[in-house]
Amino acid sequence: MAAIRLAAPGAGDLGWIVAEHGRYYRDLLGLPLSFEAKVAEGLASLVLSPADGRSAVFVAWLGDERVGSVAIDGSDPQGWGRLRFFIVSEAARGQGVGRALIDSAMAHCHACGFERMYLTTVAGLDAARRLYEASGFQLADAHEDATWGRRLCEQRFEWHRPTEAAQ
Repeated sequence: MAAIRLAAPGAGDLGWIVAEHGRYYRDLLGLPLSFEAKVAEGLASLVLSPADGRSAVFVAWLGDERVGSVAIDGSDPQGWGRLRFFIVSEAARGQGVGRALIDSAMAHCHACGFERMYLTTVAGLDAARRLYEASGFQLADAHEDATWGRRLCEQRFEWHRPTEAAQ
């Protein structure tokens, strides 16, 4: 098995991230093309406004194949970091790629001094949820949402830096 390599995005990587999200969520949940467009918009905004080094995108590779991504958006004026664009290709699941991406994202958050982070997702993505919870994220909210033309249970997970007393 090839070693997992994480890198900053290069030529073609942003397009891959957008396409992988579009395909995965279309096939799994039937989400429309407008979802893929929203991913493209958010990713472009993050890359074009890097928030003084607090934002980052990581692309995972196995050999010569792109197999995953994750990003941290540090642009929130209230100081929240946001974990976004986490995905692992079908062929690479179960090989530690997701763990490597989340660990790298959390290391970035610690290095940048984030006190709190959040992510939004939908119910039913159990493998991803296990990774989030193993990294200290806790479910903070769940509600029904029909933004994409069908009812989904949208979830918000939050992470707060442990205090000295709690460590």
